[in-house]
Amino acid sequence: MRRQWSAPSVLVLCLGCALVASSWALSDELLLKYDDDVKDGIQSYGGSGHVVKFEAPEDGTWYVDRVDVCASQYGGGFDPATTLCMAYVCDANMQALGQAQAPYRTWPHGQQQAWGSIDMPDVQVKGAFYVVVAPGSLANRGLYVAYDSTGKTADNIHAGAGNAGQAPRPPKEPWDWMIRAHLTTMGAGAGPEETGTTVLKWDDGSAEDKQSFAGSTGMVVRFEPPEGTWVVDAVGIFAGTYGAGEGANRTAFSLAICDEKMQPVGFAMYPYALFTSDMHWVKVDLLPDVPIQGPFHVLYIGNCMQTDGIYLGIDTSKGAGKSLLGQPGQLSDWNFRLPQNSVNWMIRVELKPG
Repeated sequence: MRRQWSAPSVLVLCLGCALVASSWALSDELLLKYDDDVKDGIQSYGGSGHVVKFEAPEDGTWYVDRVDVCASQYGGGFDPATTLCMAYVCDANMQALGQAQAPYRTWPHGQQQAWGSIDMPDVQVKGAFYVVVAPGSLANRGLYVAYDSTGKTADNIHAGAGNAGQAPRPPKEPWDWMIRAHLTTMGAGAGPEETGTTVLKWDDGSAEDKQSFAGSTGMVVRFEPPEGTWVVDAVGIFAGTYGAGEGANRTAFSLAICDEKMQPVGFAMYPYALFTSDMHWVKVDLLPDVPIQGPFHVLYIGNCMQTDGIYLGIDTSKGAGKSLLGQPGQLSDWNFRLPQNSVNWMIRVELKPG
Protein backbone atom coordinates (compact mmCIF):
# COMPACT_ATOMS: atom_id res chain seq x y z
CA MET A 1 0.00 0.00 0.00
CA ARG A 2 1.38 3.44 -0.90
CA ARG A 3 1.29 6.20 1.64
CA GLN A 4 1.89 9.92 1.63
CA TRP A 5 4.29 10.86 4.38
CA SER A 6 4.17 14.62 4.28
CA ALA A 7 2.40 14.99 7.64
CA PRO A 8 3.83 17.98 9.55
CA SER A 9 4.44 15.87 12.66
CA VAL A 10 7.12 13.81 10.89
CA LEU A 11 10.70 14.78 11.77
CA VAL A 12 13.03 13.89 8.89
CA LEU A 13 16.50 12.84 9.98
CA CYS A 14 19.07 13.09 7.19
CA LEU A 15 22.06 11.42 8.78
CA GLY A 16 24.46 13.33 6.56
CA CYS A 17 23.37 16.59 8.26
CA ALA A 18 23.98 17.99 11.72
CA LEU A 19 21.12 17.62 14.17
CA VAL A 20 21.01 18.80 17.77
CA ALA A 21 20.39 15.90 20.15
CA SER A 22 17.61 17.72 21.97
CA SER A 23 15.54 17.76 18.79
CA TRP A 24 14.61 14.09 19.35
CA ALA A 25 11.94 15.33 21.72
CA LEU A 26 10.25 17.50 19.09
CA SER A 27 8.18 14.70 17.62
CA ASP A 28 6.91 11.20 18.22
CA GLU A 29 7.90 10.26 14.65
CA LEU A 30 11.21 10.04 12.80
CA LEU A 31 12.00 9.38 9.16
CA LEU A 32 15.53 8.02 8.77
CA LYS A 33 17.09 8.36 5.34
CA TYR A 34 20.36 8.94 3.46
CA ASP A 35 19.02 10.12 0.11
CA ASP A 36 18.26 13.59 -1.25
CA ASP A 37 15.09 12.36 -2.99
CA VAL A 38 16.87 12.43 -6.37
CA LYS A 39 17.63 9.10 -8.04
CA ASP A 40 21.12 8.66 -9.50
CA GLY A 41 20.67 5.06 -10.67
CA ILE A 42 18.91 1.74 -10.12
CA GLN A 43 20.02 -1.78 -9.23
CA SER A 44 18.52 -5.23 -8.70
CA TYR A 45 20.16 -8.16 -6.94
CA GLY A 46 19.52 -11.83 -7.62
CA GLY A 47 19.41 -13.83 -4.40
CA SER A 48 20.36 -10.88 -2.18
CA GLY A 49 18.53 -8.13 -0.40
CA HIS A 50 19.22 -4.39 -0.34
CA VAL A 51 20.61 -3.57 3.11
CA VAL A 52 20.73 -0.21 4.91
CA LYS A 53 22.19 0.46 8.35
CA PHE A 54 20.35 3.02 10.48
CA GLU A 55 20.75 4.46 13.95
CA ALA A 56 17.76 4.83 16.28
CA PRO A 57 17.79 7.30 19.17
CA GLU A 58 19.07 5.93 22.46
CA ASP A 59 16.51 7.96 24.38
CA GLY A 60 12.96 6.70 24.54
CA THR A 61 11.36 3.63 23.02
CA TRP A 62 11.17 3.58 19.23
CA TYR A 63 9.48 1.25 16.77
CA VAL A 64 9.90 0.80 13.02
CA ASP A 65 6.34 0.84 11.72
CA ARG A 66 7.06 1.39 8.02
CA VAL A 67 9.78 0.93 5.43
CA ASP A 68 9.67 3.16 2.33
CA VAL A 69 11.32 1.99 -0.90
CA CYS A 70 11.83 3.88 -4.16
CA ALA A 71 11.60 1.19 -6.83
CA SER A 72 9.92 -0.12 -9.96
CA GLN A 73 8.97 -3.52 -11.37
CA TYR A 74 10.67 -5.04 -14.39
CA GLY A 75 10.13 -8.14 -16.50
CA GLY A 76 7.03 -10.24 -16.92
CA GLY A 77 5.44 -13.60 -16.42
CA PHE A 78 4.38 -12.90 -12.82
CA ASP A 79 1.34 -11.69 -10.93
CA PRO A 80 2.20 -8.35 -9.28
CA ALA A 81 -0.61 -8.88 -6.76
CA THR A 82 0.85 -12.10 -5.35
CA THR A 83 4.60 -11.72 -6.03
CA LEU A 84 5.99 -10.33 -2.80
CA CYS A 85 8.81 -8.04 -1.74
CA MET A 86 10.01 -8.84 1.79
CA ALA A 87 11.38 -6.38 4.34
CA TYR A 88 13.25 -7.33 7.50
CA VAL A 89 14.27 -5.21 10.46
CA CYS A 90 17.43 -6.69 11.96
CA ASP A 91 19.52 -5.93 15.03
CA ALA A 92 23.16 -4.85 14.93
CA ASN A 93 24.17 -8.47 14.32
CA MET A 94 21.80 -8.83 11.34
CA GLN A 95 19.42 -11.10 13.27
CA ALA A 96 15.82 -10.55 12.20
CA LEU A 97 13.61 -8.77 14.74
CA GLY A 98 10.55 -8.57 12.52
CA GLN A 99 9.44 -8.86 8.93
CA ALA A 100 6.63 -7.89 6.57
CA GLN A 101 5.91 -7.91 2.88
CA ALA A 102 4.18 -5.96 0.15
CA PRO A 103 3.09 -7.10 -3.32
CA TYR A 104 5.01 -5.94 -6.37
CA ARG A 105 1.98 -3.91 -7.41
CA THR A 106 2.99 -1.42 -4.68
CA TRP A 107 5.50 -0.04 -7.22
CA PRO A 108 4.99 0.96 -10.88
CA HIS A 109 6.13 -1.12 -13.82
CA GLY A 110 8.61 0.55 -16.14
CA GLN A 111 11.45 3.04 -16.12
CA GLN A 112 10.00 5.49 -13.58
CA GLN A 113 10.69 4.59 -9.96
CA ALA A 114 8.24 5.66 -7.24
CA TRP A 115 8.00 5.47 -3.48
CA GLY A 116 6.03 2.58 -2.01
CA SER A 117 5.59 1.53 1.60
CA ILE A 118 5.85 -1.77 3.46
CA ASP A 119 3.97 -1.63 6.76
CA MET A 120 5.96 -3.25 9.57
CA PRO A 121 4.50 -4.83 12.74
CA ASP A 122 5.97 -2.15 15.08
CA VAL A 123 9.50 -3.55 15.52
CA GLN A 124 11.27 -2.08 18.53
CA VAL A 125 14.79 -0.79 17.82
CA LYS A 126 17.52 0.96 19.79
CA GLY A 127 20.87 2.14 18.52
CA ALA A 128 22.22 0.53 15.35
CA PHE A 129 19.85 -1.61 13.30
CA TYR A 130 19.51 -2.77 9.70
CA VAL A 131 16.68 -2.79 7.19
CA VAL A 132 16.79 -5.49 4.50
CA VAL A 133 14.54 -5.14 1.47
CA ALA A 134 14.48 -8.47 -0.39
CA PRO A 135 12.37 -8.44 -3.59
CA GLY A 136 13.58 -11.88 -4.70
CA SER A 137 14.64 -10.45 -8.04
CA LEU A 138 15.53 -12.72 -10.95
CA ALA A 139 16.89 -12.16 -14.45
CA ASN A 140 13.40 -12.17 -15.96
CA ARG A 141 11.54 -10.25 -13.26
CA GLY A 142 12.06 -8.29 -10.07
CA LEU A 143 12.34 -4.83 -8.59
CA TYR A 144 14.87 -2.17 -9.48
CA VAL A 145 15.71 -0.24 -6.30
CA ALA A 146 16.87 3.36 -6.74
CA TYR A 147 20.08 4.65 -5.22
CA ASP A 148 21.59 8.07 -4.45
CA SER A 149 25.31 8.52 -5.16
CA THR A 150 25.57 12.30 -4.78
CA GLY A 151 28.45 13.13 -2.45
CA LYS A 152 28.91 9.49 -1.47
CA THR A 153 32.32 7.95 -0.82
CA ALA A 154 33.36 4.57 0.48
CA ASP A 155 33.70 6.15 3.93
CA ASN A 156 30.22 7.64 4.26
CA ILE A 157 27.85 5.06 2.79
CA HIS A 158 25.45 2.90 4.78
CA ALA A 159 24.26 0.54 2.06
CA GLY A 160 25.05 -3.08 1.38
CA ALA A 161 23.81 -6.33 -0.11
CA GLY A 162 22.82 -9.48 1.78
CA ASN A 163 20.07 -11.14 3.74
CA ALA A 164 18.93 -11.41 7.34
CA GLY A 165 21.41 -13.49 9.32
CA GLN A 166 24.35 -12.57 7.05
CA ALA A 167 27.00 -9.87 7.25
CA PRO A 168 26.21 -7.35 4.49
CA ARG A 169 28.56 -6.82 1.54
CA PRO A 170 29.34 -3.29 0.27
CA PRO A 171 27.58 -2.10 -2.89
CA LYS A 172 29.33 -2.12 -6.26
CA GLU A 173 29.94 1.63 -6.11
CA PRO A 174 29.63 4.27 -3.35
CA TRP A 175 25.90 4.83 -3.09
CA ASP A 176 23.05 4.61 -0.59
CA TRP A 177 19.77 2.90 -1.36
CA MET A 178 16.68 5.05 -1.49
CA ILE A 179 15.22 3.10 1.38
CA ARG A 180 13.87 4.87 4.45
CA ALA A 181 12.82 3.72 7.91
CA HIS A 182 9.86 5.40 9.60
CA LEU A 183 10.03 5.29 13.41
CA THR A 184 7.38 6.09 15.97
CA THR A 185 7.16 6.10 19.75
CA MET A 186 3.57 4.88 19.45
CA GLY A 187 4.43 1.20 19.01
CA ALA A 188 1.40 -0.99 19.19
CA GLY A 189 2.75 -3.40 21.77
CA ALA A 190 -0.82 -4.46 21.43
CA GLY A 191 -2.47 -7.71 22.08
CA PRO A 192 -5.73 -8.85 20.53
CA GLU A 193 -7.76 -6.71 22.91
CA GLU A 194 -6.24 -3.52 21.46
CA THR A 195 -5.95 -4.40 17.80
CA GLY A 196 -9.18 -6.34 17.37
CA THR A 197 -7.25 -9.44 16.32
CA THR A 198 -7.23 -12.85 17.99
CA VAL A 199 -4.25 -15.21 17.78
CA LEU A 200 -4.94 -18.95 17.90
CA LYS A 201 -2.05 -21.28 18.72
CA TRP A 202 -1.19 -24.59 20.34
CA ASP A 203 2.56 -24.13 20.81
CA ASP A 204 4.38 -22.36 23.66
CA GLY A 205 6.75 -20.49 21.36
CA SER A 206 9.73 -22.77 21.92
CA ALA A 207 10.78 -25.44 19.39
CA GLU A 208 12.15 -28.73 20.69
CA ASP A 209 12.36 -30.38 17.26
CA LYS A 210 11.91 -29.69 13.55
CA GLN A 211 10.77 -31.57 10.45
CA SER A 212 10.40 -31.29 6.69
CA PHE A 213 8.31 -33.43 4.36
CA ALA A 214 8.76 -34.12 0.65
CA GLY A 215 6.04 -34.48 -1.95
CA SER A 216 2.41 -33.77 -1.17
CA THR A 217 2.59 -34.54 2.56
CA GLY A 218 1.16 -31.58 4.43
CA MET A 219 1.28 -30.54 8.07
CA VAL A 220 -2.18 -29.67 9.33
CA VAL A 221 -3.31 -27.78 12.42
CA ARG A 222 -6.95 -27.70 13.54
CA PHE A 223 -8.34 -24.55 15.14
CA GLU A 224 -11.68 -23.53 16.61
CA PRO A 225 -12.50 -19.80 16.48
CA PRO A 226 -14.41 -17.96 19.20
CA GLU A 227 -18.07 -17.23 18.67
CA GLY A 228 -18.74 -14.60 16.08
CA THR A 229 -17.84 -13.89 12.47
CA TRP A 230 -14.13 -14.07 11.67
CA VAL A 231 -11.64 -14.00 8.81
CA VAL A 232 -8.12 -15.43 8.80
CA ASP A 233 -5.91 -12.38 8.36
CA ALA A 234 -2.45 -13.98 8.68
CA VAL A 235 -0.65 -17.25 9.35
CA GLY A 236 2.47 -17.43 11.52
CA ILE A 237 5.05 -20.11 10.74
CA PHE A 238 8.13 -20.89 12.85
CA ALA A 239 10.61 -22.34 10.40
CA GLY A 240 13.97 -22.05 8.65
CA THR A 241 15.52 -23.14 5.38
CA TYR A 242 18.17 -25.81 4.85
CA GLY A 243 20.39 -26.84 1.97
CA ALA A 244 22.16 -24.82 -0.68
CA GLY A 245 19.32 -22.32 -0.94
CA GLU A 246 19.46 -22.27 -4.73
CA GLY A 247 16.20 -21.23 -6.30
CA ALA A 248 14.77 -19.90 -3.03
CA ASN A 249 12.85 -17.24 -4.92
CA ARG A 250 11.41 -19.76 -7.37
CA THR A 251 10.74 -22.67 -5.01
CA ALA A 252 7.43 -22.30 -3.21
CA PHE A 253 5.54 -23.74 -0.27
CA SER A 254 1.75 -23.90 -0.13
CA LEU A 255 -0.70 -22.62 2.45
CA ALA A 256 -4.38 -23.51 2.43
CA ILE A 257 -7.18 -22.62 4.82
CA CYS A 258 -9.55 -25.59 4.85
CA ASP A 259 -12.95 -26.14 6.37
CA GLU A 260 -13.77 -28.89 8.85
CA LYS A 261 -13.87 -31.45 6.03
CA MET A 262 -10.45 -30.33 4.68
CA GLN A 263 -11.96 -28.62 1.66
CA PRO A 264 -9.84 -25.54 0.80
CA VAL A 265 -11.56 -22.19 1.16
CA GLY A 266 -8.37 -20.22 0.56
CA PHE A 267 -5.08 -21.18 -1.10
CA ALA A 268 -1.79 -19.47 -2.04
CA MET A 269 1.86 -20.26 -2.70
CA TYR A 270 4.82 -18.34 -1.26
CA PRO A 271 8.58 -18.40 -2.00
CA TYR A 272 11.15 -20.09 0.23
CA ALA A 273 12.85 -16.69 0.31
CA LEU A 274 10.44 -15.62 3.07
CA PHE A 275 12.64 -17.66 5.41
CA THR A 276 16.33 -17.70 6.30
CA SER A 277 18.47 -20.50 7.71
CA ASP A 278 17.84 -19.06 11.17
CA MET A 279 14.66 -20.58 12.62
CA HIS A 280 12.26 -17.75 13.40
CA TRP A 281 8.64 -16.68 13.11
CA VAL A 282 7.42 -15.46 9.73
CA LYS A 283 4.03 -13.81 9.49
CA VAL A 284 2.34 -14.44 6.15
CA ASP A 285 -0.43 -11.94 5.45
CA LEU A 286 -3.21 -13.52 3.45
CA LEU A 287 -4.35 -11.57 0.40
CA PRO A 288 -7.30 -11.49 0.56
CA ASP A 289 -8.47 -12.45 4.06
CA VAL A 290 -10.22 -15.84 4.24
CA PRO A 291 -13.67 -16.02 5.90
CA ILE A 292 -14.21 -19.03 8.17
CA GLN A 293 -17.19 -20.64 9.83
CA GLY A 294 -16.69 -22.98 12.75
CA PRO A 295 -13.68 -25.30 13.14
CA PHE A 296 -11.10 -25.04 10.37
CA HIS A 297 -7.65 -26.33 9.41
CA VAL A 298 -4.43 -24.70 8.24
CA LEU A 299 -2.62 -26.90 5.72
CA TYR A 300 1.09 -26.26 5.09
CA ILE A 301 2.89 -28.18 2.32
CA GLY A 302 6.62 -27.52 2.18
CA ASN A 303 7.36 -29.23 -1.16
CA CYS A 304 10.78 -30.04 0.28
CA MET A 305 13.64 -31.98 -1.23
CA GLN A 306 16.70 -33.63 0.26
CA THR A 307 18.98 -30.85 -0.94
CA ASP A 308 16.74 -27.84 -0.22
CA GLY A 309 13.71 -27.26 1.91
CA ILE A 310 12.11 -25.75 4.98
CA TYR A 311 12.25 -27.16 8.49
CA LEU A 312 9.03 -26.48 10.40
CA GLY A 313 9.42 -26.07 14.14
CA ILE A 314 7.84 -28.63 16.51
CA ASP A 315 6.80 -27.91 20.08
CA THR A 316 6.71 -31.11 22.17
CA SER A 317 6.32 -29.55 25.61
CA LYS A 318 2.62 -30.34 25.76
CA GLY A 319 0.87 -31.88 22.80
CA ALA A 320 -2.69 -30.76 22.16
CA GLY A 321 -3.65 -33.47 19.69
CA LYS A 322 -4.53 -30.80 17.12
CA SER A 323 -1.58 -31.37 14.79
CA LEU A 324 -2.29 -33.72 11.91
CA LEU A 325 -1.07 -34.83 8.48
CA GLY A 326 -3.01 -34.45 5.26
CA GLN A 327 -3.55 -32.79 1.92
CA PRO A 328 -6.44 -30.91 0.30
CA GLY A 329 -9.63 -32.90 0.73
CA GLN A 330 -8.42 -35.42 3.29
CA LEU A 331 -6.51 -36.13 6.46
CA SER A 332 -3.88 -38.88 6.39
CA ASP A 333 -2.94 -41.60 8.83
CA TRP A 334 -0.39 -40.43 11.36
CA ASN A 335 2.93 -41.78 10.11
CA PHE A 336 5.58 -39.86 11.98
CA ARG A 337 8.45 -40.66 14.32
CA LEU A 338 6.82 -38.87 17.28
CA PRO A 339 3.42 -39.70 18.83
CA GLN A 340 0.62 -37.54 17.49
CA ASN A 341 -0.48 -36.43 20.96
CA SER A 342 3.01 -35.06 21.71
CA VAL A 343 3.39 -32.86 18.62
CA ASN A 344 2.40 -29.25 18.02
CA TRP A 345 3.31 -27.98 14.56
CA MET A 346 4.43 -24.39 15.14
CA ILE A 347 1.76 -22.76 13.00
CA ARG A 348 -0.51 -20.01 14.31
CA VAL A 349 -3.36 -17.99 12.86
CA GLU A 350 -4.39 -14.40 13.38
CA LEU A 351 -8.13 -13.73 13.15
CA LYS A 352 -9.92 -10.45 12.86
CA PRO A 353 -13.65 -9.78 12.92
CA GLY A 354 -15.27 -10.45 9.55
